[in-house]
Amino acid sequence: SVIPDQGTLSRTGQKFLGWNTLANGTGTNYAVGATYSSLANVTLYAQWVDLSSLGCVTIVASGGAAENSGWVSTFNMIRPNSSSAVNINASDVNAKMANGDFIIGASCITVNSTIQNTTNTNSISFLATGNIDVKSNITTNGGNITFWSDYDNNGSGGIKVDDNVTIDSRTTTDRTNGTHTINGGKIT
Repeated sequence: SVIPDQGTLSRTGQKFLGWNTLANGTGTNYAVGATYSSLANVTLYAQWVDLSSLGCVTIVASGGAAENSGWVSTFNMIRPNSSSAVNINASDVNAKMANGDFIIGASCITVNSTIQNTTNTNSISFLATGNIDVKSNITTNGGNITFWSDYDNNGSGGIKVDDNVTIDSRTTTDRTNGTHTINGGKIT
């Protein structure tokens, strides 16, 4: 069987992550689109995260917290594991993006170090209930780059991109050739 998405289920200000065999999320995770085989009935519980309850994320060149020590990555989403602010190394973000599309979610996000994936077409999304401040370059190889502040629709949050910052979703071929054809991803 194929695991469905959340359908019409929604929670204001919360991001649907996926499904788990236990309501408290300590069972087996199942991502949307994953498959499972079982002869017995299986009850799955929707897993949500309230971004406003999380701390801020700052992407840094070095000195960031290790995974599971300040931040977690489940259901293709990097997020703080508490209401405390956390620094995350850009190399950890780049490694996650190399493995598939993913999201960085928090109450606010600052990109202080380059995020770059030029090996595949994976996308990255930044979801925050507050501000998203981009102070360093973000590059994909045709993958989409999405910024969404005010995720909880409470009227706060904005997106600021510093001068001389490049946000580039062109394919590596277009970038190498210096062309600007629309072979890349979207920036939204």
